Amino acid sequence: GSDVFVQNQILLADEIAQRKEVLRALPLRLAICPSTYCNYDCLMCTYGELGTLDDELPRAFYDELMDFAPGLRLIEALGGEPLASPVFREFLADFDFARHPALRVALVTNGSYLTPKEQARLRRVPFDNLTISLNAATPETYLAVNRGLSWTRVRENLDALLRRRRDGELRCAITYSMVILRQNLAEVRAFAELARRDGVGYRYLLPNYDRNGQ
Repeated sequence: GSDVFVQNQILLADEIAQRKEVLRALPLRLAICPSTYCNYDCLMCTYGELGTLDDELPRAFYDELMDFAPGLRLIEALGGEPLASPVFREFLADFDFARHPALRVALVTNGSYLTPKEQARLRRVPFDNLTISLNAATPETYLAVNRGLSWTRVRENLDALLRRRRDGELRCAITYSMVILRQNLAEVRAFAELARRDGVGYRYLLPNYDRNGQ
């Protein structure tokens, strides 16, 4: 990395070794929630019901965030649905990532906003990994669990991602994610087989609490 990036890591290691409680070193990773809004209403998640764009991080936040950019390794965006935030999408599209070659972006997303057109707009974003919350292996279960877009429309987005990765335009890890519920329990094995066919990773999570008896 750049001299600034390397020296920041050395400074952090020194301050940890000295057991400093107030650090001069900049963080290496930042996790942010662009807003709590989600365009889905998944069975196990309250963001679709309670999330809102009223708490969307403003453009001024991202302008200030860039003070940390020289030392950053990763910005991870969570939600809600992070790409539901217009301000966050504009930040990704406009930011000059080439000035900070060590910086990468990670997303946990339902994939609904990753249309081919939006992927083209974000083609310069150096993604480190994309975690796609699918939660199902069939169109029927996908719609029943996620209560958002149809499987067909999301599959178009996934196919565009996979084509770009095969063509070398997209160089990042892709992981399909499933929260195990009563509604999708029968598809645990099929979910792994789907991910293997697509050549991506997969993960399983347990729900945090019992919403909708799941």
